[in-house]
Amino acid sequence: MHGLQALPLLAWWIARRRAFASVRTQRNLIFAAATSYLALFGLVLWQAFRGQSIAQPDGLTLESFAVWLVGTAVAVLVISSKQATHIFNTKEGIS
Repeated sequence: MHGLQALPLLAWWIARRRAFASVRTQRNLIFAAATSYLALFGLVLWQAFRGQSIAQPDGLTLESFAVWLVGTAVAVLVISSKQATHIFNTKEGIS
């Protein structure tokens, strides 16, 4: 249920920002956020099936969350850097 609220709000926020002028970049960022949310849901579900408390995760769970966090950050940076290089490689980016 939280994803149904968070993802449209994130899409609205990204659309309002001028830095992400490309519709392709906006779409890719929302897709990355949805994929990241699905992975987070999977991690929490896996943690629950293992009988782990959400407040006291074990080392394996913490490592999995760290991998999830780094993967999400890398995806956002790659998508953002592709958008930035696309702007500078076009005639519109040269002034």
